[in-house]
Amino acid sequence: MDDICSSVSSESVAIELQAQLVAMFKTGGFELSKWASNSSALLSRIPDEDKLESCLSWDDSSFKVLGLSWHPVTDTFAYEVNVKSTECTKRNVLKLTASIFDVLGLLAPVTLYANLLIKHLWQQNIGWDEKPPEHIQNVWRVFQQELTLLSSLSFRRHIDVFSDSHVTLVGFGDASEKAYACVIYSVVKSPQGEVMTNLVCAKSKVSPLKTLSIPRLELCAARLLSKLIKQVADTYSPRVKINKIPSVSL
Repeated sequence: MDDICSSVSSESVAIELQAQLVAMFKTGGFELSKWASNSSALLSRIPDEDKLESCLSWDDSSFKVLGLSWHPVTDTFAYEVNVKSTECTKRNVLKLTASIFDVLGLLAPVTLYANLLIKHLWQQNIGWDEKPPEHIQNVWRVFQQELTLLSSLSFRRHIDVFSDSHVTLVGFGDASEKAYACVIYSVVKSPQGEVMTNLVCAKSKVSPLKTLSIPRLELCAARLLSKLIKQVADTYSPRVKINKIPSVSL
């Protein structure tokens, strides 16, 4: 059985849901284990042998969720980057880029930079293990050195959305001759009238090797934005009311 991640609106609901899941799976002869939560009250009800190993030490726990490190105490996502310096070849650049699993697109500016380098190497028409010109090698060295800075980044998991929130999804898309991208923010108005804005997700793509006009690439950005914002809206709609979905393609 694979792992599953979910969230609920309150601690009491989480405790009730956990008890229901355990009881339901027991009827089929299954025991749920590897429990993890940002609720110490919920974890206190679970035997140590059924907890995820890293959750046994509440003050210093973190574990992988969709390629990210989740820290339950601070309820933040972070990236753990271990970069070994390698020579600049198509094989090595592709290998490192593929190792950055960024399902939410929070590192889109970084991964896009790497993908642009891959495109540049492809345009050089060199073999998988051949070295490109020196100026490209220098770019690769600097990129590898700066990639370790990602370890200092963290993103809040909770984006201020509650069951009684008024949520507006705002999306932006744009394009250049090199690439096109989109980003989505949530604008939440609390019952007290406070307005909070948070980054939800983003997506980027390198422009094709075949030259396209800027208007055509802007259409690609608009299409990318419409698909992503629909995906986000479909994910949120069962839980919260989405008031508006304004989007802008610049």
